Amino acid sequence: MPNIKPLDASCAYRVDRYTDIQAGEILRHVPVTIDGIQDPMRTEVFIGKTTMQTNRGPMELTFEIEARTLQEAFAVWAQSLEAKLEQMQSEATKARILNGVNPQASRLLKS
Repeated sequence: MPNIKPLDASCAYRVDRYTDIQAGEILRHVPVTIDGIQDPMRTEVFIGKTTMQTNRGPMELTFEIEARTLQEAFAVWAQSLEAKLEQMQSEATKARILNGVNPQASRLLKS
């Protein structure tokens, strides 16, 4: 049986969900105390979500949004998604190279 860690009450967040019902959504993680009161000592965390259609069917993407306010999160949502897609593309290319699709490039990456 896996070692299951208990929830850490000192790291509690309330999650507010915002969407335009078209492109995706923003999850705003608001830090709270164990009593459910907003904790002003910690900062909010914004997470973006969307679903992209691929040749293998729908794929849900979750990505960090660097923002201090909900307004900023909406403003940089698309930019944050683009950064996530670029990261995924880079990782996929590296994986193909390391798995022998391109042996010359594989040797360069391993050295």
